Amino acid sequence: MNLSHLYYFKKLAEVQHYTRAAQELFIAQPTLSAAMAQLEKELGAPLFVKHTRAVKLTPYGQDFYRYVDLALQNLDTGISLVEQRAGLRRTTVRIGAIYTVQDLDWAKALKAFRDSEEQATTFDIRQDRTPTLLNDLKEGRYDVVFTGSPSEDPAVVSVPWNSFDLILAVNRAHPLASRSSISLAQLQPYHILSYASRSSVYSSPGSLEGLFSRHGLDPDLSYSDSITMCSLVAVDPTTMALVVDSYILRSYDNLAYLHLDGVPAGFHQTFFCYRNDAQAPDIVQRFVEFFRANAPTTLEQVVSPAAAVSYGLLQ
Repeated sequence: MNLSHLYYFKKLAEVQHYTRAAQELFIAQPTLSAAMAQLEKELGAPLFVKHTRAVKLTPYGQDFYRYVDLALQNLDTGISLVEQRAGLRRTTVRIGAIYTVQDLDWAKALKAFRDSEEQATTFDIRQDRTPTLLNDLKEGRYDVVFTGSPSEDPAVVSVPWNSFDLILAVNRAHPLASRSSISLAQLQPYHILSYASRSSVYSSPGSLEGLFSRHGLDPDLSYSDSITMCSLVAVDPTTMALVVDSYILRSYDNLAYLHLDGVPAGFHQTFFCYRNDAQAPDIVQRFVEFFRANAPTTLEQVVSPAAAVSYGLLQ
């Protein structure tokens, strides 16, 4: 099996378009087509469903992609380690992050690290949900991840990074939009959306479950992310959502956001996670040291006392 064909397959699986994939690989489109035909012949199964030049992975292709991606990531890591020991330097940090954590302070920290490096440094940043990020970190797809909960894996270090408030998002056409704050008890008559029980926000310290129980709320817990909920509230003035505040919510012009009286600031804690790996490339080790040094110096700055006790961070 040709190694180049595996790289071609990975790119086509991600781009899902023959012409674009060929351009990004700097090869001719017929070369890419021939390589994929050869790969499918060797495997004895179709990897793509073709629609003119656009493609989608078949179930066989989806399974194959998972292992090809992991294998090539491991190969690239091995190459980086050899290059490092040979006096060369890897200059890219692979970062995974939940959307919430990507605020202005986070961006400033990334810029500060890049400015501190002697050689030009790049970041390969991708977004996903916390469980996927932690799994992909463990499997080597990321060097570091920023998540909504700490890892339970003893091989992964989880450092408190930042925290975000729980707020109420309402449509500007709703009568409550004229208010600046509201208590949870006052929300009992309304239809409210919030995070599913599998979400890291739901199981956060100070938990949503506890808040709902104490204030007699029975929200619709069908959602895993703030963007989906705010999109629904934006088109339906009769509903509202309890969501974690983040920069991305400000893109909704027709939503108003209310402070929740009685809910501690910094309701949802985020974490900076990395593998405890002495063999990590130098740039990753420097990145970890930099972000540890620039994490908030006291837990009180990033998490409510109740939340810290629940995580076992404070006694």
